[in-house]
Amino acid sequence: MPGRRVRTRSAQALAVLFTLACWTALFGLSDLADGLTGFVDDGRNTALDVGWGILFGVVVPVGLLAQLRSASRAAGVHVLTVAGISLVLSGAAGEAHGYLVLGAATLALAALFVTLGRIGAAVLHRQGPVSRAFLLLALAAAVPAVVYAATMSSNARRQLPPADAVSLGIPHWPALAAFASTVVLLAVAAGLGLSGRLLLAGLAGVAAALWGASCLLYPDVAGSEGRAWAAAAIAWGVVILATAALERQRSRVAAPPALNPAA
Repeated sequence: MPGRRVRTRSAQALAVLFTLACWTALFGLSDLADGLTGFVDDGRNTALDVGWGILFGVVVPVGLLAQLRSASRAAGVHVLTVAGISLVLSGAAGEAHGYLVLGAATLALAALFVTLGRIGAAVLHRQGPVSRAFLLLALAAAVPAVVYAATMSSNARRQLPPADAVSLGIPHWPALAAFASTVVLLAVAAGLGLSGRLLLAGLAGVAAALWGASCLLYPDVAGSEGRAWAAAAIAWGVVILATAALERQRSRVAAPPALNPAA
């Protein structure tokens, strides 16, 4: 169908375009690299940069690039929705209007992909049963994530230094709050069995591990919680990734064998 093909190609082109924008114009990759190496800012703002880098170098691009495959489009919409909600919440809590704009734009993209792909039913469809394991992991992360997000939002409202931890004039304190809520919401979405639950869980694990790695390497910078919490974040990320891998293996074992037409 020509109309459907045009919509699909348009969605894919937009996904690639906005991914490149996240990685370059929004400094997603450079801030992610700085958060893990300290190269760009000489090790000054690593934790603040890794929060922004996780959001715009990993999470949002994963949601966008998921639109390139029909099987993962609904999961990508879930990722963008979670990121958009987190950005809006962090913008409101941190009194940072730039995050409200970024969050609204991310949610608008999610809605656009639903419309172009006509995947509303797939977005609302549950891919599997409720996963107690993912929900328990989300619960375990919820309290420290809320406390951390509240602290980062308070720092944003007080406009604490460093003043040079910014991208496009937007301060990075609220990015850490958005990162924390994104990790928990992704784990909750996976636990509820939404479409692409293994991608959602895996992305939560990767995000937590990246933040933990940055804080482990640079425990004393602004936004870092030290090596103990860094190790805990990495361990949590590894556990949820291992749980996703186990669930994937179980689903493969439980899947009925394909019919052989030649039989």
